[in-house]
Amino acid sequence: MQPCINLITLILLFIVKHTLVGFSQSFLYEAMHNFGLGKRLPDYQRIFNEAKYPKPLPSTKATPYMRSPFENIYQGSRRRNDRRVYRRSFDYEAQSTGHQVLFEGTFDCKISHIAAETKGGIPILFRGGAGYNYFKVIVKAPAGHQLTGTVRVYCLDSTDDYRKESLRSRYNNYTK
Repeated sequence: MQPCINLITLILLFIVKHTLVGFSQSFLYEAMHNFGLGKRLPDYQRIFNEAKYPKPLPSTKATPYMRSPFENIYQGSRRRNDRRVYRRSFDYEAQSTGHQVLFEGTFDCKISHIAAETKGGIPILFRGGAGYNYFKVIVKAPAGHQLTGTVRVYCLDSTDDYRKESLRSRYNNYTK
């Protein structure tokens, strides 16, 4: 009786093993047929090395430093009834490390026009500006260059005057 049970269990184990894994399969079957890894790629290095270029490719030379053409930045438009709320002039001598100067302000009115004018620097409007009540301008200059200029900010005198003037200018454009 005992050998019969052992034989039945061996047959059951054999059937279960071969139905789960398959008769001719092993765990190396997936790796051998590249399952899950997609189609095998050809050796592109060998393909591209066979075709030679007709002439050598041009060498790349380091490009010289080119200064930015943007030395001034303007945002918004000046109107007749604007008032100046911020004005800072700056004049820095040349430094071996360059310059990075920060200008910022917060006001109780909406900014209508902002002007950052420099000689030898690059102004960047970082935050805020026209239509906001705050601004942040960074002025950078490369090493060995003098940095001079001004930052001016104008606000609307009152929003009613702004609306009246914008409506008046639209009307004048239609009547021309």
